Amino acid sequence: QSLHSRGSMAADTDPSEHTITGRSTWEILEALARNVELVKVMVAQGVLLVGKLVVLQLVLPKLQADIWGHGMARVGAEVSLALAWTAIVTSSHFGLFSDKYGRRAAAAVLGVCSFLPSWGVLVFGLNERGLYASMVGSVISGVGVNSNVLVVLASDVTRKADREAAFGAFQAVSLLMQLLLLGVPSVLILCFKVFSTSPRVVLIYQVLLSIVYFLLLASVRVPPRPRSPEESPPSKVQSRGCARACREACLSVFQPLRLCGVRSLRNLAATFFLVAFSGDLLMDVGSQFFRQTLGILDSGTRHQHQLVSVVSMLPSQFLVLPGYIAVGLFSKRLGSQRVLLTLIPVSAVLLAAGATLLWVPQVWYVGVVTVAQSYGQLVNVPLQHLATVLAPPNREGEVMGMMGAFQQAANMLGNLAVVIATPLLQKKSGMGDPLWIYYPAGGIIVLLAVIPASGLVLSSTKQEISSGVEDEDTETGMDSEGITTSEESNANSNTDSSGRLQR
Repeated sequence: QSLHSRGSMAADTDPSEHTITGRSTWEILEALARNVELVKVMVAQGVLLVGKLVVLQLVLPKLQADIWGHGMARVGAEVSLALAWTAIVTSSHFGLFSDKYGRRAAAAVLGVCSFLPSWGVLVFGLNERGLYASMVGSVISGVGVNSNVLVVLASDVTRKADREAAFGAFQAVSLLMQLLLLGVPSVLILCFKVFSTSPRVVLIYQVLLSIVYFLLLASVRVPPRPRSPEESPPSKVQSRGCARACREACLSVFQPLRLCGVRSLRNLAATFFLVAFSGDLLMDVGSQFFRQTLGILDSGTRHQHQLVSVVSMLPSQFLVLPGYIAVGLFSKRLGSQRVLLTLIPVSAVLLAAGATLLWVPQVWYVGVVTVAQSYGQLVNVPLQHLATVLAPPNREGEVMGMMGAFQQAANMLGNLAVVIATPLLQKKSGMGDPLWIYYPAGGIIVLLAVIPASGLVLSSTKQEISSGVEDEDTETGMDSEGITTSEESNANSNTDSSGRLQR
């Protein structure tokens, strides 16, 4: 197979075999029918997200407003800061863990850590003790949170010809599961009073979702992975001294940086960083900004807080589904890098538009703002696919862990910025609600991602990773389709060998 400069992977399949070409959504359904295990992973991803969000959206906001008040954004950012540090330390190791022990085992560990915030409230109750137990669980939930292990698992169980468009379908099906398992029950509870609004009912529902997630994960059948030529056979573990082991453990924190010598991975990591930084700024201040602008932060009822949570969640989950499908199809036809460069400025405008809530302080307009933010996050679809394209064989988990580490570094710095800047804005700016400033700031930051995204070179990255040498002076000759001919390949090989011998 050849890696084209436009960012798509040509699969060595039979020409008569059906592949996703972007001509119709029906072909995506055919691809899902061909990849039953992929559907299981998609459903598991949706159940995992709902299991994480159901308590955070319907139970904790009222409890946080009662205990923290106007300090919601600051305290939430402090907790997220600790979570980000946990994720940075564990992200790359979690990717290596998934490469060594399997994606399902890593996904099971991720599920346990992700459900801990909800289980903290379930065990300690709806009080200050339960809230802080949930925050401790949130810090622990940073273990492997950005390793994207379920994305890599979905790639492992999907046929090569279907992988590129499957990334868009993966996100769409996950959001569809959120809509069915969280959005619809929320509407039935708040609007039609079908179920009780008691937090205990929500907690029981979360436990059921946790059980379903682990059952789905156990049913996924992962095909065996072939050993790549570059992969060395396992060696015997040698005994090491305590001092040496401690030193290596400390140095392992910086392990994600070892692949930064490859130019394309370095640019991709910078793109992940900027996109995650802008998104984290808005995530930290969004809950308080919505409630403070609507005037319910101090005196709102539980029903009002739940209504804001549902409006900020349900429309975006439903209306962003066509966006994920479209991005996956366009990535297949135009290439992931081209779609990425197109989506970045669009994302900047959509994120900055959140500040317009000041002009329309209505509950329904909160849904408009969150829909715009959801479409602004579509840039992550081609980003995640490019990470798997650039990864060498059997090291996808390590590369995704590296990208996750940079994402969490961005989250940590974003949380730190909110912790430092928010009190200064509230005290010295003289504005009653200065949180709107974060929205145009986030748009400007994500716009800067055009610079590293333009520097991605997909045609030679895997050779750079395999050899550890990045030769920028030698250009590979290709024909009009981006495929190297045999004579040109031999000539380039001889040139590279001579250059290395001379050096």
